[in-house]
Amino acid sequence: MENKKKFIWIILLCVAVLLAGVVYVFIIPKSTTHDVLATTTSSPALLALSPKSNVVPPEAATTLVVSLGAERTAFIHADLVFDKSKLKLSKDISISQSPLSRVIKLSTASEANASGKITIALALDPSQTLNPPSGTFNLATIYWEPNSTDSDLTANVNFLDFYVRVVNTNSELFTTSTADATFSINPTTEPNPAELDNTPPTVIITEPTDGSEVRRNKTIPFSVVASDDTGGSGMDRVEFYINNSLEMQDTQAPYTYSWRVSEKKNTYPVLTAKAYDKAGNVSFAKISVAVK
Repeated sequence: MENKKKFIWIILLCVAVLLAGVVYVFIIPKSTTHDVLATTTSSPALLALSPKSNVVPPEAATTLVVSLGAERTAFIHADLVFDKSKLKLSKDISISQSPLSRVIKLSTASEANASGKITIALALDPSQTLNPPSGTFNLATIYWEPNSTDSDLTANVNFLDFYVRVVNTNSELFTTSTADATFSINPTTEPNPAELDNTPPTVIITEPTDGSEVRRNKTIPFSVVASDDTGGSGMDRVEFYINNSLEMQDTQAPYTYSWRVSEKKNTYPVLTAKAYDKAGNVSFAKISVAVK
């Protein structure tokens, strides 16, 4: 009888463990799990599809480019959606260039084409822990072709921003922004060259300098040099952020913002400048200063 009772308890324990696993994997949303595990930092992360403007046919390849600055990442999750009646993946997504090689979830071409949704979730492999990625790198390449024979269609590939997660090596969430892509499908006329501008502007923060000291309650220039590539669509604007809060945007050079330093002494605010061209391409630069 005792052996029978022990056997029953073992069976019940196994069932409980199995049910807990089912709840974690299928019921608790992944985004909620990451929010519980990670606090948010002021460090910005930009996820952008490049090129921003595309024409199909022929087959087009868009690369998911990640820009982090100096901070390092251990996990990235991104969901994208597209109109499956107009576009489809021509082959499986490639992650051959990604520095995050551990696949948590990667939609196949058939899965994406059936749902109109792509999930890319990649993590740092244990063998990479001594050199996690930072700066700008390619996370994945997606291959597209038309899914309609109609002429002169347009379609977008959009990030689902609510589900974008970038986690650093301290299990903290980056503050993310995204840049989508557009497609011209079966065009009957040649597109305007400006519409095919796929090169982001260059942007440099000239004042203040990284690591410099600034005085509280003083007004100082936050100055930026930004330019678009030769033959591109031209500069649209520069946005000025203090600790990820948008303070001002400037549409004409010289690009500058008069920053009244209101942060507390002995803090280290992060200054970020985002430069946009008229085709929607974006790049950013950031520095940190010490308030004295």
